[in-house]
Amino acid sequence: MSAADSQAAATDPFDVAIKQENDYLRRLDVSVDPAQVAATRRREAAKLRKTTRIKGFRKGKVPVRIVEERYGPLIDERTVDALVNRAFRNAVQRHDLSTIGEPVVSELDYQPGERLSFRIDVEVMPAIELARTGGFRVKRREVAVEDADVDEVIENIRKENAVLQPVDRAPQSGDVVAVAIREHEGGDGAAEKPYRFELGAGYAIPDVEDAILALAPGEEGTFTVSYPDDFGAEELAGTTRSLQIRLDEVRASELPDLTDDFASEIGNFETLAELREAVEKELLARGERQADEEVGERLLDAVIEANAFEVPPSLTS
Repeated sequence: MSAADSQAAATDPFDVAIKQENDYLRRLDVSVDPAQVAATRRREAAKLRKTTRIKGFRKGKVPVRIVEERYGPLIDERTVDALVNRAFRNAVQRHDLSTIGEPVVSELDYQPGERLSFRIDVEVMPAIELARTGGFRVKRREVAVEDADVDEVIENIRKENAVLQPVDRAPQSGDVVAVAIREHEGGDGAAEKPYRFELGAGYAIPDVEDAILALAPGEEGTFTVSYPDDFGAEELAGTTRSLQIRLDEVRASELPDLTDDFASEIGNFETLAELREAVEKELLARGERQADEEVGERLLDAVIEANAFEVPPSLTS
């Protein structure tokens, strides 16, 4: 220890003993000089006095004695917080600790004007010494693209380019319906509310969807529906209501035909075969990238397995 370090240690109001519990956990047992405890408490009381308003005194002019009487516990709390934070920062800096996660304070022993002591447990980045870094062998999977994979992508493209067309038939799951709904409980003057949504997509409760499926375009009817207990609107959750529902319109999704024209409309392709070829190449390239990533992950797992070390819980939670 240098002369400067010896002098700093002699004047440091924080006595810190550090114990290495394991590769990642450090335990700091801290005691604070009584003079530092008293000085910090006076400072926290003065700071509180500046902002305290008490009837009969101007702001910032309340006598210290009255501040102490009314806010003694708060002053003590702020004193301890200030000293714990300062002691922790000093210890981290002086001992060059690479801390992770939040420190845990325990075994706090404090009396105003006396020697404060406490314990801090904190996780640090463990020092990792690699015993083995090479010679690992992992198998890379072969990448193949099947016709079914290409068909699935093209079918999704068709769905993305589908057009909703009005149909004169009973609605089905997947159709988009326009309906008007009114509650009977509200009387004849209850407002009619319009809705438009896709059936079977979870936008309406099951009883309402079943009621709509029983109607033809232009028809209306009165239905008793039960709202689930976890329904978003609290006033409706778990209740049974009578609704008047009118089906105004049904629109069905019309998929485009798989033709050369379809291929040219969605991209720079002259034929459907060119579109399929482009999809196959993209799927193959994506599969190759994923296979490379899997190799990297397996190699990392192998390195970790060959060089075991304790992982701090805060890095895995």
